[in-house]
Amino acid sequence: MAEEFPELIFIQEVGMSDVELPIYEVVIGKESKIPEEVRKQKKVVSMIINGIHPGEPDGVDASMLLTKKLLKDKEYSNLLDHQTIVIIPLYNVGGSMRRNNYTRANQNGPREYGFRGNIQNLDLNRDFIKCDSRNAISFTVLFQYWKPEIFIDTHTSDGADYPYTFSLISSQRDKLSPPLADLLYTKMLPALQMMMSQKKDTIVPYVNVKDIPENGIVDFLESPRYSNGYAGLFHSISFLPETHMLKPFPKRVHATNHFLEAVLQYNSRHFDEIIQAKKFAIQYTSSIRDYTLDWKLDETRQDSIDFTLHPAYSYLSPVTQLNMWKYDRTKTIQKKIPFFNKYVSSTQVKVPEFYILPQAYFEIVQLLMWNQIKFDRLEQDTCLELFQYKIIDMKTSSDAYENHYLHSDVQLSLIKRRQCFFKGDLLIPTNQFAKRYIIETLEPQAPDSYFAWNYFDGILQRKEYFSDYVFEEKAKELLINDKNLEREFRKKQAEDPSFRSSNWQQLYWIYQRSNLAEPDFKIYPVGLIFSSEKK
Repeated sequence: MAEEFPELIFIQEVGMSDVELPIYEVVIGKESKIPEEVRKQKKVVSMIINGIHPGEPDGVDASMLLTKKLLKDKEYSNLLDHQTIVIIPLYNVGGSMRRNNYTRANQNGPREYGFRGNIQNLDLNRDFIKCDSRNAISFTVLFQYWKPEIFIDTHTSDGADYPYTFSLISSQRDKLSPPLADLLYTKMLPALQMMMSQKKDTIVPYVNVKDIPENGIVDFLESPRYSNGYAGLFHSISFLPETHMLKPFPKRVHATNHFLEAVLQYNSRHFDEIIQAKKFAIQYTSSIRDYTLDWKLDETRQDSIDFTLHPAYSYLSPVTQLNMWKYDRTKTIQKKIPFFNKYVSSTQVKVPEFYILPQAYFEIVQLLMWNQIKFDRLEQDTCLELFQYKIIDMKTSSDAYENHYLHSDVQLSLIKRRQCFFKGDLLIPTNQFAKRYIIETLEPQAPDSYFAWNYFDGILQRKEYFSDYVFEEKAKELLINDKNLEREFRKKQAEDPSFRSSNWQQLYWIYQRSNLAEPDFKIYPVGLIFSSEKK
């Protein structure tokens, strides 16, 4: 097709995958295929990515069908008048090469498919913040090159049984900035639902159920580790189509294709509105001073939706000898079911004017550069009065999760202190296009912060200690000179038998509270400068 229509389609390598094979981009558009020129022409950029999970290949074939129509069917050519389309035909190249016909145990075709993990056995739809794979690095560079208005990541779902072929995760309304949320939920989604129904397909929310659909669906909250959560940090409206695993493969492909066509048709008719909504979203985010880092589901509020379902009943499993659910696929009933789609802020922070990141964290510096974060470097060694976090407590997963041991429920104390930084350290302003990305990666209590992903774990371990036989004399002196310290120490000594029976515990307790203990232990090394403290 590229050879037959060189004026409309351009294909090139954009970077390597986890095997010595490249990831490609397919750019379809009229006139220029360079982002700066596309912007000048006031065109929407729509990005489609397929095969993050190669066992879910519906979007690969659907994108081929779409491309053929765009190039060969005159009825579709006008869709390129006001938009440029960027397709990653197959993202997880290594996983696709791990072909088999059995690991998608519940899926109805195709006859062969790839494997969910890449060659490192990473789930690439958990890698968009940390970039442990070369795939994610290649994607980040491409995404930041185009900065799409619309982002689509195609999938096939697992889980409950129901009659629908097509379900959809859209950018979560409460997380999305109001200008984009208003456009998406009051205009775009209703239009897409109507266009899909004309093709005899129905859009339902992603069926993230409470046991069975009858009990309700919970709206999916995309964090930045996922493709759609990552795209949302940069003001993209995101869609994650999930076709139903039990439906025949051709039916799933055509439903995905119909959705892609519907999105492109909407973009073509409303390109100016989409571009303006993104502009207003950037302005809105720039004005935010209090930022929500994490959300929780509000189960006291819910919508209801009309849903056609297969009745479910409980039965005693002859295998497990326990009750399990089974669906009666011979019957369908229509019912209003709860849709839990309201989220409220659970963790909020004041947005600093600047973060200061020590250059020693070179992996993070590289990640910032791939994401086109603007920063200056200190021109000389500099000591400042600023704020830093002290890590008070946290939970760490006992099992490996995507190459890491993730931290969560991070408890912090914000303290003001004098801290010295070195020439070359990074001064990162928050007032820029990537404001959301900066906050959600550099605030340690955020679910997908670089602290959560273990990039700062060095601060969690002491490097200097003491010899007990030497320090014991100093400990006695410290207690003599600080009566409050002695009173607290004797109280713990009296109340805690384990503490009382250990020389080390007692001396370490005193050491921790003395000026001899290393000052930066569990101090998050990123500095925060608020507007009143700008130097």
